[in-house]
Amino acid sequence: MRSRLRRFLLPTFLALVVSGAAALTGLAANPDNTKVAGIDVDQTTIPELQELMNRHRISSVNLTNFYLQRIRKLNPELNAVIHTRFDEARAAASGTLPDGPFTGVPTLFKDLGCAVEGEPYHEGMKFLKDAAYRSPHTDNLAKKYFAAGFVPDHLDPPPLAL
Repeated sequence: MRSRLRRFLLPTFLALVVSGAAALTGLAANPDNTKVAGIDVDQTTIPELQELMNRHRISSVNLTNFYLQRIRKLNPELNAVIHTRFDEARAAASGTLPDGPFTGVPTLFKDLGCAVEGEPYHEGMKFLKDAAYRSPHTDNLAKKYFAAGFVPDHLDPPPLAL
């Protein structure tokens, strides 16, 4: 089961990382500080970060706070993160996380097919945003991200991803 989950989540996660990295390339090419607990996170892979967390060299809380600060700094210009879950992300990072392949790794997922019950959900559509629509359920994809141990936030997709 665990390897099947990894095969499912890894391509999805890598697609998000690649699309996010492409959007941030120009703006974040010369970030002020990319170190957490002495580790340059921009030069460290996700599996390396996971191993560092397993060895207690870095914590999910440190990593999550670093990325939340980066979102605060870069998002006003990028307008990429549309629903911030800062309090929820901090609570998840400091709480008991499921034992999954990405336990404690902060990530961003598109606001499309990844709804979380009670949270804003627009699929990039202005009329849903204007109506302050909130999802009545949690999608299976979001459940899989949570089960894998991710600490998520939402990216803005184009309307219906078209």
